[in-house]
Amino acid sequence: MSGSKNEKFSQKQAGSAEKTSILEDARKIAAAADEKSKSKLLYGDGFWKVRTIRRTNLRKIELHDGPLGLRIPEKGSNGKARPSVCYPSPALLACSFSTRLIGEVGTMLGREALMEGTDVVLAPGINIKRNPRCGRNFEYFSEDPFLAGKLGASFIKGIQSTGVGATLKHFFGNNQEFRRFTSSSEIDERALNEIYLRPFEIAVKEGKPWAVMCSYNLVNGVQMSSNSHYLKDVLKGEWNFEGPVMSDWGASVDPILDHASGMDLEMPGMRKKRFKEILDAQKDGKLNKSDIDESAARILTMAIKKSQRTEPRNAVNRGMARALAEKAAEESIVLAKNDRDFLPFRDYRSTCIIGAMAKEPRYQGSGSSEVNPTDLKRFYDVALLPSHENLPYARGYAYGGDFDSEKLRREAVELAKSNRKVIMFLGLPPEKESEGFDREDLRLPQEQVELVRAVSEVNRNIVVVLASGGPVEIPFLKDIRALLIAYLPGEAGADAIDSLILGKTSPSGRLAETWPLLYSDVPSSSFYPGKRDKSRYKESIYVGYRYYSTCSEPVLFPFGHGLSYGKIKYSSLLVGSKELGPGEKVSVQVDVTNQSAIKCREAVLLFVSKKTNSHGRPKRELKGFKDVILKPGETKTVAFELLYQDFSFYSDVLSKWSCEGGAFNVEICKTAERAVLSASIKVAQSDENIPPERKEAAPYLSFVKNGYLDVSDKEFDAYCGRIYEPESVPDKFDSSSTFEEISGTLVGKIIKFVIKRSILSKEERKSGKPSSFYLMAMAQPIRSVRAMGFGDKLIEAIVFFANGEFSKGIKRLLASR
Repeated sequence: MSGSKNEKFSQKQAGSAEKTSILEDARKIAAAADEKSKSKLLYGDGFWKVRTIRRTNLRKIELHDGPLGLRIPEKGSNGKARPSVCYPSPALLACSFSTRLIGEVGTMLGREALMEGTDVVLAPGINIKRNPRCGRNFEYFSEDPFLAGKLGASFIKGIQSTGVGATLKHFFGNNQEFRRFTSSSEIDERALNEIYLRPFEIAVKEGKPWAVMCSYNLVNGVQMSSNSHYLKDVLKGEWNFEGPVMSDWGASVDPILDHASGMDLEMPGMRKKRFKEILDAQKDGKLNKSDIDESAARILTMAIKKSQRTEPRNAVNRGMARALAEKAAEESIVLAKNDRDFLPFRDYRSTCIIGAMAKEPRYQGSGSSEVNPTDLKRFYDVALLPSHENLPYARGYAYGGDFDSEKLRREAVELAKSNRKVIMFLGLPPEKESEGFDREDLRLPQEQVELVRAVSEVNRNIVVVLASGGPVEIPFLKDIRALLIAYLPGEAGADAIDSLILGKTSPSGRLAETWPLLYSDVPSSSFYPGKRDKSRYKESIYVGYRYYSTCSEPVLFPFGHGLSYGKIKYSSLLVGSKELGPGEKVSVQVDVTNQSAIKCREAVLLFVSKKTNSHGRPKRELKGFKDVILKPGETKTVAFELLYQDFSFYSDVLSKWSCEGGAFNVEICKTAERAVLSASIKVAQSDENIPPERKEAAPYLSFVKNGYLDVSDKEFDAYCGRIYEPESVPDKFDSSSTFEEISGTLVGKIIKFVIKRSILSKEERKSGKPSSFYLMAMAQPIRSVRAMGFGDKLIEAIVFFANGEFSKGIKRLLASR
């Protein structure tokens, strides 16, 4: 291509992508572009835009956050976003076990993005819930890689069915928020492939996202943004991903090295002349021309896909979107306890409402996913409408306000005495869990625990509605009649809770993660999140139910737990073949009958279990799930298909998926704890002779036998094939030190003051109550200021000042101007 006429990339040419591939077409455009234009593509145009090649009809790309709903920051609003529909958090949506529902939410989100002029949505996040303390778990689907991958793929397909792109994130090993910029996730090869890479592989191959976002953290000592093995060899090579890999915002530590290693797009792009550094790096031999060309082409694939879009911008009705948000919450909220069929209620007569969250709902998480809802309802108002009279209400606990907790508790007790039924709203306050930092524990605020105990002494007819981004300890479970786990249900959560309590809809949510009795029961509890910048994943493949079911550890609620107002019966489990060989597949079907007089939705879970093995297999693993809607008395046959790989494990000795063969059980389960139906199948061994586990794997084999996990750092490092090195805290601050860590120094105090003034409102500064955005900012490392366009000399100056080396700091500060 040459000359302005030929440089016009026509719709006809774009359509030819069907014959070759969009990436091939993008490579042709990139090859014809000048070096400066291509280099400018490799970093963002500010915070939310991506450039394109001039003199083509390919337009810029606009990206925005979207895990819980579209978040487009308004200019000059101090981070406040435009109004958009706030859907249930992915942590709740996953409890639907419904690819259909997830796809519908993705489609509606894509339509809203289209209407708002957003081209690429920065969602979904499918990181594994390794530990329930992770502050960002509300953005993720599950502890199970198969479930997370399948739901992620459905979400991507839904968004992209509208002509808007999806961004799969955060690739990968981002399973904690503590020191997420600098911590290395130390993971053994088997866990890497079976647990942490698997959901991304499923989502990439089945969902085909426009883009993939790499995570902040390191994996086995290598920064993900510069991890050429996983970005180039695995993601782009083995999985054939054809789009761009973008950095998380500020994740690129060394942009030149990152571009050479497979990261295509540095975000954000606050340094307007970054292209000069890229071109200089090419001249100096630090960056190959082929790397620039390939990254430019991959970035252009988004612009080409945008040019093919035909959907009109008024393709969404916010009323319909909110109705879907309500439906999604209804199908996902989990009825965890219902003693003697206490629920549903006929009406709210002789019912009181206790709990500040009934009027100040906790409906979403904090951080980059925070949505400005279009029509947020309070449960108190929703419940009030049909009654046409005031419902008795008591705040019950302070919830961060300037109240006397003891007085509030007494008022709630008196209210409970004079009413037959109590609906109590409890949960974690927003400052307890957020992107940017981890939860300190799994405990609810003590004032809430004491409230339940006090009220239950005078009235045990209590329904607790629980709002949190993940599991919490529930020491009062025996003192209440019913429990609804609502997670973070979105702006229509109150309507959904009302429908479930009154029986307008039968609950059908099933927990997509295990709820432990105590935090100490979590397999990684004694070594999470790591001492400083090394997080050893010593539990290996035994994450979530893979641990609890294998060692028969009692839990509060198992993976898959969820009650209904109806009665569902499973029967006639049929496996299409009694034997299965390499490359083959087998059909499985089961009859599901609604034996009640109400319509029910049922999530059917299929697991496989190895009867005997010598390679440390979990007791059972999820390999299929489908939801089915049943009329009263109706029976439906639910069909699955199992592949040979579904019976395999990853052999780190052979560096490949293998199957030792033998007898397996195919199981239909209500929860991961037990099967309700089971059938046997004989699976052939892989062609090769599978060597036994290395002697370093002994602790994991004995764990299976003895029922506990106790692996030292030395044993784990040996299992991973690495030399054990004890971690020490540096005696000086460096660029990886956080603003919170240097906040006691003079320069740290100044930075803290600036952050407070720029992030906290006058009311927040006056109350002394920090917002989640402030806590996120303070948890950032010093080097994160690169994302705001500041150079290395300023970073060095801050480090010198923090260490008391003022003369060096002043020199660097002057040099930075």
